[in-house]
Amino acid sequence: MRTLKAFLKKNWMIVLGLTLSVATILTFFLLTDGITVLKEISKSLQYGWLLVAAGFVLLQWAFDSLSLHTLTLPHQPGRRYFSSFITTMVGVLYSNLTPSATGGQPMQVVSLNRQGMDTGTATSVVVVKTMLNQIAITIYALVMVVWELPYFQQYVSNFSFIVLFAMAVSMLFIAGLLLFTINRKLTTRLGYWLVHQLHRMRLCKDEQRLRDKMDATFKNYFASAGRLGSSFFRCLAVVVFTLLQLTCYFIVPYCLYRSFGFYGESVVRLIAAATFVYFASMFVPVPGSSGGAEGSFYLFCSPFFPAGAAAPAMLIWRLLTYYAGILFGLAFTAMDKRRAAPTVPPAQTEP
Repeated sequence: MRTLKAFLKKNWMIVLGLTLSVATILTFFLLTDGITVLKEISKSLQYGWLLVAAGFVLLQWAFDSLSLHTLTLPHQPGRRYFSSFITTMVGVLYSNLTPSATGGQPMQVVSLNRQGMDTGTATSVVVVKTMLNQIAITIYALVMVVWELPYFQQYVSNFSFIVLFAMAVSMLFIAGLLLFTINRKLTTRLGYWLVHQLHRMRLCKDEQRLRDKMDATFKNYFASAGRLGSSFFRCLAVVVFTLLQLTCYFIVPYCLYRSFGFYGESVVRLIAAATFVYFASMFVPVPGSSGGAEGSFYLFCSPFFPAGAAAPAMLIWRLLTYYAGILFGLAFTAMDKRRAAPTVPPAQTEP
């Protein structure tokens, strides 16, 4: 009992997120008679389309890994793609288990560090990748808004406000990352301020020693960021890989739509719906956007599913895009912890 209490106290946010997710799905099942509909649909379910949906989830992780691999190669020329795939899955796991996916990027830095990359370089790789990913996501959403705005305005109240607010926050996030990456003076001042606050709270005994360590990390960080930022085609490749990754993720609801035996709606319209689900739920401050993700799915995707079918579709969608990431992420994180640290020699940099 004491062990259980300690676990719940340490991981209460994770437990809350999973509980909210399950509770929301069960609520929609009960309100829409989803259990009866699921029994009826299971008799004629087209499992081929479910396999296609699962394949797109795997492809999504593969393209995400390719983005990371593209940015790490200049620093570790002999690096294997499988190492980048492991780091990607570590990020998937911790993004799913932390509020607003805030734990994914720091744990990817830890993973890269385990694989022989210094902390400053690893941080710059992850920051640049996050910034390019956010640019690609914003481009994707802009295209979908222009393409499908009139349709969704008919079915979703306050649709324009939801999407425009999400895009505005996304652009501010990009601007913040860009400022942090190119303004060395501001970043250093912020770092020194944080170190001073840690010293005042007695969490840091030797302030100057930590400053010196931070200076060395920042030196590697800005050198790496400058190298990556100067390679236009490498950055463009990451944006393209991210667009392909997003397409694989956003096409899953269409595969579910077809697996239920429905047809008539265009694949682009369902991709647009999934894009808006992503944007509407990205600000929910619980692990996996639980509650918000399910509610957004019902809001944007229910027009495509007859009464009662939206809840079963939501359940399968979350199993493929959320719970599968946790299971696979656990396996690859365990693998990452067992690997020897300096797996790849770092690239030589000029002094």
